[in-house]
Amino acid sequence: MIDENALLSLRVHPVQLYEAILFLTISFIVWRSLRFWRRRWSALIFSLCLLAAFRFFMEFLRDAAVPANTFTTTFGINPVQWFLLAMAAACSLGLILTEKSSKTVFQGHQEAEPTLRVLSLFVLSVSVVIYVFRNLFTSFELISLNIRFIPAILLTAYYVFRSLKISSLRLTTTAFFVLPLLLAAQTFSPDSTGSESVKEFYNDVKSYKRIDLNTSFGEYYSSVSFNPHEGYCGTAYTDEDYKYIYRLAGAGFSVVKKNEDFITTRGINLYGGIDKESNLTRHWQKTDIIFGVNPYFKYDRKWVGLGAGAHLGNIRWVPVSPVDKRFFDRGTRFSPILPEVQIRIGPKEVFNLQYNYGFNYPASLPVLPHELSIGTGFGLKDGYDLRLGIAVAHDYSTAFLSAEALLGKNYGLALKYNFRGADFYRYTVDDPVGQYIDRKGRILFGLNYRFGFEK
Repeated sequence: MIDENALLSLRVHPVQLYEAILFLTISFIVWRSLRFWRRRWSALIFSLCLLAAFRFFMEFLRDAAVPANTFTTTFGINPVQWFLLAMAAACSLGLILTEKSSKTVFQGHQEAEPTLRVLSLFVLSVSVVIYVFRNLFTSFELISLNIRFIPAILLTAYYVFRSLKISSLRLTTTAFFVLPLLLAAQTFSPDSTGSESVKEFYNDVKSYKRIDLNTSFGEYYSSVSFNPHEGYCGTAYTDEDYKYIYRLAGAGFSVVKKNEDFITTRGINLYGGIDKESNLTRHWQKTDIIFGVNPYFKYDRKWVGLGAGAHLGNIRWVPVSPVDKRFFDRGTRFSPILPEVQIRIGPKEVFNLQYNYGFNYPASLPVLPHELSIGTGFGLKDGYDLRLGIAVAHDYSTAFLSAEALLGKNYGLALKYNFRGADFYRYTVDDPVGQYIDRKGRILFGLNYRFGFEK
């Protein structure tokens, strides 16, 4: 906007200083208005209204070189400002409806501290949003944002670490925060492929190496059936109810080679973590350290794909069928080796049907059901996959959604979420009628780094 030899810049508004002052002002206004709200969520909605209105007016003062200001404007207002106006209007309407919806519940109410899961998912969500909308910021704004956000990630990870009492849980849980850090780091520089798209880049690649970092965690309820005996309608079993809380983390290395007609993948994973099982019927708890090594091989052609491997180590999993033993005093079974199998039918990049048993990173343990899913790669053979399926155990089934995507030519992201299962009822000697327990969702999450490309 000025000559390159100019000694001084044009006069500019110190937008960052304005933001700092107004953010503090918004915080003060929201804090002072807490006693006026009747509903629990009103304060949050009110703060979003103020934030949207503030950012709308601030856009008029921002540098014209900001990407958002290079868009086509309507009535002198750019698309970002139209979105902020819509957000302010929606929040205002939501605030009115929320306040009129019911009796007073907020005044005098003491909010509980957010759970560790909520904190972790919140940090992850913010990092994803920053990464997705990184092109709306200037380099200076991204640096300024990450100077504040990265310490917040580290402090949250430290808080989670200190809050966990079991030492074996600390490492696997805090490892989850590696992903938000990597996403934040990716906002600093653009993708190195330049004008060449990721799809075009991988079309020419003949082989590459890959490093995976993965974690999985969740809660799971099941009934373990054992002691087969004669019943009124044939064979009957004794049932005991269990709750499992597990945390796993792992790393893997693989080599991918691409030919004209097929793709081969040879790899190995190392993983470890804890599984805490609680017998809800007889009221006892046991904690196991799960660890293993997982060599595997995949062979993919256009219409069919096959995968095979094995888990070797201290392998424990929840039984998915009745145990034909008279006595069984655990909620999990043990084996030093466990096979894994994957079969795909149909083009991977278009539409396909897949059966999976054990092929999950870092591992499917301790919940090891059979999985049947449909998926697509959106026309891309490598790095992208969206699947919807069902995981089947002997007494119930649950749906899951999984996705894989490339964040550039080097980085990839994988996420899998098992939705809440069917209602679970626990029975005890003192409570033969049973008690309702809400099954929780389960999360499997991973990052991968690709390098050593050969064309």
